[in-house]
Amino acid sequence: MKKLHSNAALTIPQRIEVKRLFEIEKVSVSELANRFCVGESTIRKWIGRHSPEDKSSAPHQKRQVVTDDYRQAVIEYRKAQPTHGARRIAFELKAEYPIAHRGTAAIILKKTI
Repeated sequence: MKKLHSNAALTIPQRIEVKRLFEIEKVSVSELANRFCVGESTIRKWIGRHSPEDKSSAPHQKRQVVTDDYRQAVIEYRKAQPTHGARRIAFELKAEYPIAHRGTAAIILKKTI
């Protein structure tokens, strides 16, 4: 069995019991919330889930590393077009650099100034 996170309102057996009481015994959400001393939104969350396990909070995709080529392209583009901001720079470089993003461009520009 997986470990619960430190702020879990319900244990895994309690989550299973909540789902059973709701689906089989037709106990109301408000009654379950009172019985287990949690909010109704917590009860609704566990009723709607297929598994009593906690969902992972890890990112769905691995973070992409900013390459030196992209970093240099942002700096060179800014030198050629000093009035363009991070959003425009990222937009213009997106075709050549799929990782181009305005936040990344802004960080690169901030570090170079």
